Amino acid sequence: MGSESLWRDIRSGDLSRLASLLGAGWVCGILWEFWNYWAEARWVYTFPIGQEWKLFAMPLPGYLGFPPFAVECFVLFSFLAPLLSALAGKRGRKGEARWKVLQL
Repeated sequence: MGSESLWRDIRSGDLSRLASLLGAGWVCGILWEFWNYWAEARWVYTFPIGQEWKLFAMPLPGYLGFPPFAVECFVLFSFLAPLLSALAGKRGRKGEARWKVLQL
C-alpha cells in the first residue's frame, strides 16, 4: 500500500528500524512496570512459573512480550496511516495529509 514496511526494511538489509522498535518496546515495558510497582492500584501477576525471578512486580519472562508489542503497534499504525490519510483528505482538509508514518 506504499506505507513504511518492516518487511521492506528487512529485505533491503536494514534492520535499524526493527532494532529500534524492539529496544523501545523493552524500555517502555521496564518503565511501565516501574510505575506499576509503585502505584496503589496496580497489576498483580499470578501464574505458576517464574514467580521467584521478578523485576518490580512482573516475573522476568513477562518482559519478553513488550518488544513484539512495539512491533505490532508500528505495523498497525503503518497499515492504518494511509487509510486515515485518505479519510482526512475526503473530509476537505487542506494541505499535506495529517496522518504520516513516522520515520524512526
